[in-house]
Parts: sequence; C-alpha cells; structure tokens
Amino acid sequence: GYAVEEGTVTPGLSSVAAAVLDRSGHPVASFAVTFEGDRVDEQERAGLADSVQRAADTLSRRLSGGR
Repeated sequence: GYAVEEGTVTPGLSSVAAAVLDRSGHPVASFAVTFEGDRVDEQERAGLADSVQRAADTLSRRLSGGR
C-alpha cells in the first residue's frame, strides 16, 4: 500500500509514499515523491504511486535477503 498527502504539509504540494519493511514486517524506511498537486493528473498520480510502491517492495525484499 501507499499513503497520499495533498497540501497538508505545504500548500500546493502533494506526495505519495510507501514503507520499506524489514524481514519482520516492521517499517524501517520509506520512499516518497513530492510534486505540484495541480500539475499532475490522477493517471500520473497512480503511476507515481505504483513506482514508489515497487521501489519500496524491491528494497524490502533486498533487506530480507531476497533479490
């Protein structure tokens, strides 16, 4: 899964983020992308969320000894 933030931290900016998990399933880091909210449409946001999630999943696997 991933989290979305829209203008809460900084007005006009949005973010998507995903947790990196250790081998026990505990969050140890995260990947996030921040962008100008009014310049990125829903389809692009979905693509960013997918990319962030894949990066977090890849690092989670590597931290757990996988590839």
